[in-house]
Amino acid sequence: MTERGRTVFVALVVWLSFLLVSLACSQIPGVNESHYLTKSKHYWNPDWCSRDFFLTSFPAHRVFYGTFGSLTLWFELATVAVIGRVLGTGLLAISWTMMVRSLITGSETDPSINWNAIPSDSITDAILKADASAFRLIRSNSDWIALLAAWAFLGLQAIGNLSGEWLIGGFESKVIAFALVFAGVASRLNLRFKTAALCSGLAIAFHPIIGLWHVVAMMFVEVFDHRTIFLWRSRSESHRRLWAEAGLLTVTALPGMWPAIELLRIGDSQASYAANYVQVFYRLKHHLDPMDFGIWNYVAYALLAAIWVTSLAIIAKRESLSSRERMWVAYIAVAALLAVCGFLVGLGTRPAQEMWGYRWRMGLLKFYPFRLFDLMLPIAVAISFVRCAVGRWRHLAWLIAFAGFGFAVVKQQLYEPSVPWPRQARTDWKSACTWIAENTPTDSLFLTPIESDSFKWFAQRAEWVNFKDCPQDAAGIVEWNGRLKWMDRWSKAAFEDERYSIAELRALRRKTKAEFAMARTRVPYEADLIYSNETFNVFRLPEDSQ
Repeated sequence: MTERGRTVFVALVVWLSFLLVSLACSQIPGVNESHYLTKSKHYWNPDWCSRDFFLTSFPAHRVFYGTFGSLTLWFELATVAVIGRVLGTGLLAISWTMMVRSLITGSETDPSINWNAIPSDSITDAILKADASAFRLIRSNSDWIALLAAWAFLGLQAIGNLSGEWLIGGFESKVIAFALVFAGVASRLNLRFKTAALCSGLAIAFHPIIGLWHVVAMMFVEVFDHRTIFLWRSRSESHRRLWAEAGLLTVTALPGMWPAIELLRIGDSQASYAANYVQVFYRLKHHLDPMDFGIWNYVAYALLAAIWVTSLAIIAKRESLSSRERMWVAYIAVAALLAVCGFLVGLGTRPAQEMWGYRWRMGLLKFYPFRLFDLMLPIAVAISFVRCAVGRWRHLAWLIAFAGFGFAVVKQQLYEPSVPWPRQARTDWKSACTWIAENTPTDSLFLTPIESDSFKWFAQRAEWVNFKDCPQDAAGIVEWNGRLKWMDRWSKAAFEDERYSIAELRALRRKTKAEFAMARTRVPYEADLIYSNETFNVFRLPEDSQ
């Protein structure tokens, strides 16, 4: 098999591995598919669930909705999820293979650079010779390292994370963004600066948070990369090139940055303050508040960091690190530094109001400072571990990597998720939603259990509020929180006599304008029961007599 054929074959196996784990570990709809894809469907068809509070809120990820979201015009949501997973894992597999091969071997020269135009002094020769020797050392194993590293990473992802970050699962904008981040890293490793700028800009367009943290890390790396500085100084057009790359990044990022900037601008200061608090210390605290992360999350990532540093020491002892590897190490180190800064910003007493400077602290924490490190450290560990084992311990590397892949595939079957419901309750949920889709008016508005995560997906009807679907604009977040609080107060007050009376339900309908309610069977409603199964009842709420 030729080198090119082997690379294509390995990329194909990586893709099939990613896709199999995606389908095996995340049922359809996945964690955020019911969030992103229903929003996409409404973006292209505003009449669909037009009364839904979340769907009519500010569309933050317009690039995703406008591109991949257009699939909802031609296919059902479940089909779009499958197509999206096929495309998303395919892009990830290609960019993953590019990144690992570029890190391990890569081309010895950048075709976009005329190396003959660079002065042939001792510094230049030293850089090129050092890279070339490192590239040739393990060229024959680079493709298989990409595959084994992918399997090892899948195993690590199945075990856990630091702040709730994941890569292989459902289909959403961050999957595309991370694929572009990997492609950007690969291009930068190969000194293809324009391609790196293009990929980084598109990553920002699809997911501003992920793309911007990637660009921040790359900018820090560039400052300390002597090879980049030398190349810029050695070429007369260096400044024009730098401005061209910056312009390319800006233009490609603008479609995603504009909604993000607009999102930050809308809403007054009081609403922004309240929204920040709700996001950081309530709705998204498992992603944003370092005091909410489990102690074992920190222990696991400290262990991963130790493994990574040890493996780097082994590699450095066996052979000198190439400039590409040093750049990669710097990139991961900057991601770690950002996470440490996030930890220090969030460190303090709880409740958060008792923490000094909590207003500005939560204003920083809402930008997900842990996100890049959460994903990139396991990736770095997987790559360095496999690379250390290539050679004498290659059979052990294959065994461990394949075991990780196997665990990722079967984890869902070994550990039944109980959130939001166990399997039987979820089956009843789907049955009730299907009945609603077939037997209620399409413009109906429903009250659903707070843990509802896929009502719009299966029932094709609007919801008044649920915990999962939180808007992203300040006013929307405040309204979302207010609706949840109102429902909680009403529920407690109305249920004091252990039933919901007709008068109380009329007041509920008057407030929410909802015609129907879906509730667990244990909740007694004095309303017209129109559907029931073992777990859920569907009621028609009594009309207001006033």
